[in-house]
Amino acid sequence: MTLGARPNPMRRALLLVLLGPLVPLLAVPPPALACSCAMFPPREHFQRADVVVAGELVSVEETPPKGGIISSGDPTTYTVSVMATYKGVPAAEVSFTSARDGASCGVEGLKRGRDVYFLHDGDDGYTANLCNGTGTVPEERIAAIAGGPLEEAGPVSTVIDSDEPAQTAYPWLLPSAGALVALGAGLLILRRRRGAKA
Repeated sequence: MTLGARPNPMRRALLLVLLGPLVPLLAVPPPALACSCAMFPPREHFQRADVVVAGELVSVEETPPKGGIISSGDPTTYTVSVMATYKGVPAAEVSFTSARDGASCGVEGLKRGRDVYFLHDGDDGYTANLCNGTGTVPEERIAAIAGGPLEEAGPVSTVIDSDEPAQTAYPWLLPSAGALVALGAGLLILRRRRGAKA
């Protein structure tokens, strides 16, 4: 019976030295792919959206993780107090969902001040994402594209600062009343002059 060659301990040690550093790399899961967005101009964001509003973020509600595992794709609900509606049906408030993290194309960088929100109407309500322009386009650009906010504001309370005096519902009443007062004063003066001559 022929016996095989005995393993060389030096060669085994050399293999361990060379392959040892690679073992931890094999145990690490691959990194999650980041969200990749196509660049669109503001006008195209406006055209693609079902609803475009400007408003202030009032609340953010994260969905509890399932089974204790947090995912960047978990839905988060945002509620916005609407100040101006540029597209869609006006409302006092609007809520939408987005992924928890930008790695899954969730909206990022939303502040508590006034922002523009581009919303898409889906089966489960309004949605927004990192790629649709929400929170990144200045309101001045959208106002120029839309020609200003919709006039049919519905329940939205709009305050307009102006130095001009408030007008009545019947603007012709003021000049008419002034003319009547002037006519009456003229007739009274004329009558007094005639009485004095008599």
